[in-house]
This record gives sequence, C-alpha cells and structure tokens, in this order.
Amino acid sequence: MEDQLAARTRRAAKKAAEFADSVDREARFPLEGATCLKSEQLLSLLIPKAAGGEGRTVGDVAQVCAELGRACSSTAMIFAMHQVAIACILEAEPTDFTVGFLRQVCREQLLVASSTTEASKGGKINVSSCAVSRKGDNANLSKEASVISYGEDADAILCTARRALDAAASDQVLVLLLKHQIELRETTQWDTLGMRGTQSKGFSLRSNFHAEQVLQEKIAVPFVETMQRLSHIFWGAVWYGLATEALFRACALVKGQAATPPVTLARAACSSQTIWSSVTSLIGVHSERESQAGFADKTRQSLFANQVKVSSAELLVEVLSSCMMAAGLRAYRNDTPFSLSRLLRDAFSAPLMISNERILADSGLMMSMLDDFGQSFTCAPGEPHDTQSNRMDLGSS
Repeated sequence: MEDQLAARTRRAAKKAAEFADSVDREARFPLEGATCLKSEQLLSLLIPKAAGGEGRTVGDVAQVCAELGRACSSTAMIFAMHQVAIACILEAEPTDFTVGFLRQVCREQLLVASSTTEASKGGKINVSSCAVSRKGDNANLSKEASVISYGEDADAILCTARRALDAAASDQVLVLLLKHQIELRETTQWDTLGMRGTQSKGFSLRSNFHAEQVLQEKIAVPFVETMQRLSHIFWGAVWYGLATEALFRACALVKGQAATPPVTLARAACSSQTIWSSVTSLIGVHSERESQAGFADKTRQSLFANQVKVSSAELLVEVLSSCMMAAGLRAYRNDTPFSLSRLLRDAFSAPLMISNERILADSGLMMSMLDDFGQSFTCAPGEPHDTQSNRMDLGSS
C-alpha cells in the first residue's frame, strides 16, 4: 500500500477507533468512522481511473480492511461490504447508468449496501423469492430481506431478485436502487453480542425504479464468484486486523510481567499470521482468475475460498481466546485500555456470518463433484495438477 493511501487509511482508522466503544455500547451506525472514510476518498478505491476512481488492487483494499479492523470492527466490515458491492457493479456490462453511478460514487463517496438474503431463502445468494415487475421503462420490486447491513445509512442498495414475476428462483438479476427510490420498513432489530455497529437489521424493502437499473438480464457466474471471493478476502482481512489488535493489547499488558513471553501468545501470533497468509493466497487466486492464468478450475477456486473463510474465522476465535487467557483479568474488564471484551465479542461473528457450517456443507457437495474426490482439492493455489484426471464432469454439474 502506497504511503499516501496508508496515511489516509491511518487517519480514518484513528477516527474510527476514537468512537469504536461508543458505537458498540450504543449499537449504532459508526457515523464518525464512515464520514472519515468518505472524506479520505476511500470508498472509490476499486473504481477504475477512467470513471474517476483510483483503480486500486484487491490487495490494496484488503490492507485498508486490516487497518480498519484494528480500529473498529463494525466500521471495517461496513467498508468491506461496500467494496464487495462496488466490485459486483463493476462485473456488470457498463451502461450509461452504471458508469454515471460509479462517477457519482467517486465524486460524492456514496456508500453502497447489498440485499442478497431473504426470509424465505436464508443466506442463499443464488436464488430469490422477490421479482422485478416491469411496465415499459418502469419497474418495481418488493423484498422481505432478512438482513440489509447498514441499509438505513446507505446511499444505494444492490439487490438480487428474480428477472420477472414468472421467472424461476435461480433466474436472477441485479438491481441497483438509489436511496430516494427505497422504502424500508424494519422487521427485525440488531441487538447482538458483537458487530453491533453494522446495524444488520431485517427489512421489508419496496422500490420503484427505471428499468435501466437492472444491471444484468441474468446473474452470471462471475458475479457469484466475485461476491464469494471478495467477501472472504475482505472479511478475512478485517479479522486479521482484529486479531492483530488483540495481540497488541495482550502483549502490551504482559510485557515485563514474565521472564519469557507466554507460549499462548506466541501460538496466537502464529494463528494470526496464518489468517493473513490465507487471505493473501486467496488474493492471488482471484488475480489469476482475472488474468485467466493458472488455477483455472472454478470448483477448486471456490473450494479454496471457502476453506480460507472457515479456517480464518475459526483461527480468529482461537486468537482472541488465547489473548484473553494470557492477559487475564485486566483484559476481561471493560474499564481498562487493555480490554478485549469488544474484540472478543466481534470475533464470534466470524464463524456465524456467513455460517461456517453452511459453507462446509456447500464445500462437501463441491468436493463430491470432482472426479478425483479426496485428492486434488488439497492442491495449493497455483500448484500444478493433472488437468486430465482433475477435470470436472461439467455435464454432472
């Protein structure tokens, strides 16, 4: 990350950290941190320079996520989810509407949320109950969304829906809805153990919009891949930042209190580094996919992305638990600068959002589709393998 971007990131992280405890205590949107993200022009990092953005890499954004993760998990997660939404918009065929919207994001630093889950479909992003209803150039949709993180504070919402009222559940489109077009009625509150500032409430969403705001006639594989991979990359980077901050506090507390550093903290440091190593490996896989070079098997790429998410989430909880046990009561208390309470509670969101159990079930299904089940899916990213014996039977998928 260039020095100039690093300096902007540090300023945003400092502001987010200043209000992190009050955001958690009051379970409110991290307005101060989000406002600083906008003032530092961090919401348009992925947008190409031709559209007014910076054209930054996924790796650049992951480093920003990690720095923000040290400061305020909620602010960092909101930033991460926004960047995933922007990346999905960039996957769509460019139109006057999408290009104009991306330029507006760059000028005004608009915050974009996404609505991919429904009460009737759970966390599945590849099926929808709600549908786009069209009449000429006008369209509308109604969606019972089980979760729309920071929906009330977003400037736009990227929404999945069926292509038409008579379309199958898997025949989906992406719709980019602007704030003035959206009516939200809260259906569930967000009073949770951690990640309280993300305000991931449930809503009934209603919207009337222009037909050009349907970004793609049908959601393509690249959208699903982009949402899956970048979610796991950016969320993993947030978790690495959280783990790093926990280690920093625990080490600062025990420093000088023992003849040798506690073994538990050394082990936690190894686990923390494993999280970052996994994230950077997944960045490499994503980059290879973009350049169409190496590691071409899409199933193995998806498997690896799932493995990174599951292992990173589990390691994060282990790191926080180890730090708490090593640091003791002063870390357990809420009224010391070494407190790990908020960080520990935020960490437990990692295996639940998206559920590790559901991801493992999906991975098991993908593994069973491979001809060399139980063998080739253990290859490291980019590692050469026998393309004949490892090729999927596409007809069975």
